[in-house]
Amino acid sequence: MSDLTYLVDVPGVAAPTTPYSPGVIAGGWCVVSCQLAVDPATGRLVDGDIDVQAPAALDRVAAVLRAAGADWPSVVSVTVLLAQQSDARPFDDHYRRRWPAGGPYPARAIYQAGALAPGALVGVAATALSGPSR
Repeated sequence: MSDLTYLVDVPGVAAPTTPYSPGVIAGGWCVVSCQLAVDPATGRLVDGDIDVQAPAALDRVAAVLRAAGADWPSVVSVTVLLAQQSDARPFDDHYRRRWPAGGPYPARAIYQAGALAPGALVGVAATALSGPSR
């Protein structure tokens, strides 16, 4: 277990209220837990539609990546959970802005989730290369 680093107190991410770590570094990889559009200052879900929640959730992922010494170009896989499949296109508009124009983009899975947290429209998880191994 000594080669695992649990990212629990991450600047820009609200403290977990359930038993999970926002991110874990293991063997040169950073695994980012599913991040919702939670305001790090209040710990509450931001109020708004997908155009408000998508960038907020992506910002939380970016904060965990930074804490692991990673960034968007080091991401190899992303999982997106949407409350409504109709939000996929607007989500993509925000997602694309995280990479240089035209990609390349990481592997990705996008699902309509049966039930996210009350009021949540999107959750984003990622896996990236982290630290000096990049």
